[in-house]
Amino acid sequence: MTTCPKSRMILIAVCAIGAFCLLTPSRTSAQQPVWNISPRGFIGGTTVYVVGALNNTPDPAGEFAVYVTSASTGQPAPAGLAVTATIPAGGDVHFYEAKTTWFDPALAIHHVCQHANSATTSVGPDGYAVFRITGYATHGPDCHGGSGSDGTISVVGGNTQIHFNPACFDHDGRGVGINDLSLFLGDLGCLGQVAHADYDASGTVGVNDMSIWLSIYGANNSSQDLVFYAPCP
Repeated sequence: MTTCPKSRMILIAVCAIGAFCLLTPSRTSAQQPVWNISPRGFIGGTTVYVVGALNNTPDPAGEFAVYVTSASTGQPAPAGLAVTATIPAGGDVHFYEAKTTWFDPALAIHHVCQHANSATTSVGPDGYAVFRITGYATHGPDCHGGSGSDGTISVVGGNTQIHFNPACFDHDGRGVGINDLSLFLGDLGCLGQVAHADYDASGTVGVNDMSIWLSIYGANNSSQDLVFYAPCP
């Protein structure tokens, strides 16, 4: 059987394209790095404190961290890798909306660049990404919490995340003051719907949570909102 010249040319072209595809590296074959994210300083393994500030310094009581390691090697993530904590917009928890940066010289590379619904920090040389997030909760009626209690922490550019519940001591967006106590008392006795006031991660807002709130109020390190520290990089 003979092959017409036109068919032969098509066959040659198909073979050439196939050979090119085999020899050319696939751009989709490269996968994103997979990171393991382990919580450190979380209450009950899931809850973190969203705090106020004093003299534009976030309350140390709100410090927590995640330890980031390579899923393939188990080694700590490289310093400078960005890690972001995000909460849903429209929920009952809100980060203070001013762009802010928190930088502690003792922690060297650690800093937090904060927006209304996200806060980003960097992995330090020890593999830890340290956060202090400032914000407040809106006080819903009848033990209603909203969607803001379901936050996620993820490595920027990665495909792994963990969940967290943010608990707030400021209930009116003006720093922690005596007015917040009356708002907190409105949550007393509620179940998990108001995770923003469940400071001990027990699933219920109770007397122990009130004791924790009073300790934050008494320390006076959350009495202000964080208006401005330095521009985000």
